Amino acid sequence: MTRRVEEVPDVVEVAQPKKPPYIEVLAPDVRAHYRAVVHDMDQANHLYLVSYALEDYLGDAKHTINNDLTRASHWVPESCLSERTQAPWASTRSLVVGDAVEVQCLEEGRPGAVGWWEGSLVALLDEGNSWHVRFPDGSEEVVRKEARLRPAGIRKQVDLGKLIIPVPEWVKADVIETREVMHEVVSGLGVCSVNLRMPMADFIEILGPRPTLGDAQLAVVVHFNRASEFSRLAGIHRLLHARLEIARQAQIRGHVLEFNVSNDMIGACIGKSGCNLKQAQQVAGIRSIEVLDAPGGNHRIRIAANHAEAAEEAREILEHVRARVSVDQLEIGLVIGKKGVHLREIEERTGVSKFVLVENHDEEQSPRGRTCFETVGRRKNIEAATKLFRLHREFLQKQRNMEDQVRQLRSGVSSLYVSWPRPRSLTTNHPAPCGTPDAHGDSEEA
Repeated sequence: MTRRVEEVPDVVEVAQPKKPPYIEVLAPDVRAHYRAVVHDMDQANHLYLVSYALEDYLGDAKHTINNDLTRASHWVPESCLSERTQAPWASTRSLVVGDAVEVQCLEEGRPGAVGWWEGSLVALLDEGNSWHVRFPDGSEEVVRKEARLRPAGIRKQVDLGKLIIPVPEWVKADVIETREVMHEVVSGLGVCSVNLRMPMADFIEILGPRPTLGDAQLAVVVHFNRASEFSRLAGIHRLLHARLEIARQAQIRGHVLEFNVSNDMIGACIGKSGCNLKQAQQVAGIRSIEVLDAPGGNHRIRIAANHAEAAEEAREILEHVRARVSVDQLEIGLVIGKKGVHLREIEERTGVSKFVLVENHDEEQSPRGRTCFETVGRRKNIEAATKLFRLHREFLQKQRNMEDQVRQLRSGVSSLYVSWPRPRSLTTNHPAPCGTPDAHGDSEEA
């Protein structure tokens, strides 16, 4: 007994998406076929609910039915439906006299629907650029446009089935949210229609050729298991799509921001070799930055951006201001610090320019006189620098007050002939004066 071993291929090709069957409805009175979309079926009475589809040519049919045609759907008997396949010859250039052809026509009784009359080719005219066609009723026509003529197709009786799949309660909300994804996947299996019965979404109806229904049912079950994840992604997709649309609208409208700059500050705004200007132009969403002349010898900077946030960010980079901090003349040394250590720390922390000591001509200042420290920088940096400067000065003032208190205490102690305690090594060779405590705290009089 010989055992037969079947070879299993190493690679299995993935099936490509299938197109729905090309279904046509026959109008017996005029022998014209109309492309139709099947929406429902009545198996008991062998009826189908169809609507006429718009098409330009076989293979370019528009499967989406507009609202008017969908509302005009009607029931037709099964005997009027057929599935059309392409003829062995695909081009009108291969037609010969006597071939069966179909001519495109428009019927007044079927608005928007394109039909195809049956006929036969009688003769080729104009060197094959026109076709003389005779119809079953004896009428004839010369067809001069190639788009109106097609070879007769091969038709067979439709074999459609209807599948009803209940939707589990726990997945209804996600299925409603992702019904477009399910429709796209299941329709790619070659079915005619996929309908989720709304508003309750209790079941899904699938109509299509019977061999495709098994795969369609399997696809729906898989979708049930993936619906929650699809729903999550759909929510993210809507959110990002809304943000993208807002960004596009903002980009279309744009945002323009202008501000004045004094003549002595324009150099700081532009920066050395234009470094600030270049940095501002690299901000995401910036379209252009212009430095314009303004009255009085000043300047005006115009920022064009896709949205206000980008314009404000560029302004923060460009706009520089001058700040002055007034201090008492007696505080200058403490504020500056040894070799300028305090001011240098503020400059490095905040990014402002070097502090410069300038005269203060304000007549309202105290008689002792005050002076000012001046610096230049971006507005935010200036705010930080002035806060740090004031804090530094407050601590120095506290330090000065404490030092004054210490001096006063020392003076008070000296007035009472009390010396400061000193280490024993410093008082051994110098006995305490009469009447004062010694290093051990005892008096000579004691």
